[in-house]
Amino acid sequence: EALVDVTAALKLSRVTVVGHAMGGAIALSLVARHPSVLDRLVLVDPLVYSASHGVLLEASALPVVGSLVFKQLYGRAAFRSFFAYYGEKFPVPWTRVDEFFGNFGTPAAREGAHATLLSMLDTRSIVALLPRVTLPTLVVWGREDRRYPSSFARKLAREIADSRLEILQTGHF
Repeated sequence: EALVDVTAALKLSRVTVVGHAMGGAIALSLVARHPSVLDRLVLVDPLVYSASHGVLLEASALPVVGSLVFKQLYGRAAFRSFFAYYGEKFPVPWTRVDEFFGNFGTPAAREGAHATLLSMLDTRSIVALLPRVTLPTLVVWGREDRRYPSSFARKLAREIADSRLEILQTGHF
């Protein structure tokens, strides 16, 4: 809804939206609910289909103890492991990743991150939106993405009627 408000405030009639990872899920939600605002859509390794998130993150979704596990045990090493998905040929900017981790340290930030994690684990509501995507869509995927395999890209491109698929020699980021 905030994106719709921004386009209205800027007096933009139709825009092209690019969404990466979770931003791809947000972009799909936007186009399904407000198609008149968008002209085209670009999805880059979007969060659409469920994938393994590792033992620690899966444990973080457990009832009652999950929140405690996430907020207390998810440290710098686990945080850094998420960013190992750049792809083998691309150096990870560890200084920047450590800056992100610094922002992750407050209780409010961890609470928000935990809520976000829970929404990422069940993607059925995003998959249900796919038949409502009717505008031209470019699906871009990293061949070396170890978080979301390129087989997801092919499946997504088949499920969106007016789509084109480009698989690049890169990782998730």
